[in-house]
Amino acid sequence: MNDEAKCKVIQELTLSWFKKGNNDLKTAQHCLLLENPPTDTICFHAQQCAEKYLKGFLSFYQIYFPKTHDIEVLVKLCSEIEPEIGVELKDSFFFRIMRLKPAIPEIG
Repeated sequence: MNDEAKCKVIQELTLSWFKKGNNDLKTAQHCLLLENPPTDTICFHAQQCAEKYLKGFLSFYQIYFPKTHDIEVLVKLCSEIEPEIGVELKDSFFFRIMRLKPAIPEIG
């Protein structure tokens, strides 16, 4: 694969991640408009949005990332490229609240 073809593949992959993230954001925003919004669904889609944006960022820079939904792992990888990402997210409300409860209910 020549450099031009490789750049096109990287660009398409990156845009694909961002498009999926945008769709999760739209879903969360739409749910917020409901009279009795499903907050767990809103939080889920917000987390998915952040995850996909981070994966798009890593894809653009051709950084391998494991199959994970762990935002902290992805932020750590992104911080190796752009240290401010970790600084900005570390103290954000969203980042702290994600650690409060798992997305999947526990039995017992």
